[in-house]
Amino acid sequence: MAGCRLYLPELFPTRARATGQGVSFKHRTHLAAVGALTQGQLVSHYGGSYAQAGALVTLIYLVAWF
Repeated sequence: MAGCRLYLPELFPTRARATGQGVSFKHRTHLAAVGALTQGQLVSHYGGSYAQAGALVTLIYLVAWF
């Protein structure tokens, strides 16, 4: 994710660069919050097994790889 700090600002025009950077960085924070809430629901779905819920969440990385 450190590469985003170098690459993302160059995608926006100079006059909107700070706004574009702020929106793109805050977007990741919102996604993390949704992930935390979803993880709690998954744990309750699997009867309190954090290991099973975590194993399901790791499949996201396989999908993102392709």
